[in-house]
Amino acid sequence: MTFSPDAQALAELRANGVTVATVSLVGLNTSRSPGESDADYIQQLNAALKSRLPFAQSTIEGRDGIANGFISQSDFETVLAQFGDNKSDADNLFAALDEDHDGSVSNAEWLSAVRETTSAPGDSTAQSLLKLMDSNGDGTVSSAEFTQLESTMIAAEKVPAEKVAS
Repeated sequence: MTFSPDAQALAELRANGVTVATVSLVGLNTSRSPGESDADYIQQLNAALKSRLPFAQSTIEGRDGIANGFISQSDFETVLAQFGDNKSDADNLFAALDEDHDGSVSNAEWLSAVRETTSAPGDSTAQSLLKLMDSNGDGTVSSAEFTQLESTMIAAEKVPAEKVAS
C-alpha cells in the first residue's frame, strides 16, 4: 500500500502539523452583488466554505472556540466505522496510536502516526492507516482519500479537559 505522489505531499505536510483540505463552491450562490463591499463578499464566501466544510471551524478554533486536542476511543471507533473498519480493528489501531496509554489519541500522536506512513510505510500501524485510507482498494492512497480521513479525524477531535476548565 502506498501514497500517490500528491497524497504523499499532503501526508508529509500533515506529519509536520499542517492540515490541508479541499472544498468546492460549485453550486453555491456566491456571486458578488453590484456595490457589495469586499468585507461583505468575504463573509459570504466564508459562510459558503463553512457550509461545505463543516469541520472548518473546529479545525481553526475547536467546536467551542478552544483549540482541539484529542480523540477518544469511542469517537475513534465511530470515525473508523465510517470508513468500513470494525470495532476490533479500530480498537487495535487505537491502542497502537495511543502511545502514552491515556485513553485518547492526541494531535501529537496522530501526527506521529501520519509521519510513520511517510517514513516507515512498511510498519504495521502505517499499513493499517494506509489500508483504512484506501477507500477504493486500489493499493494507492490518493489525495482525496487522504483528505477524507484527515477531515473526519479533525471533526472528531475534542478539547482537552484542562483547557475547558481554564
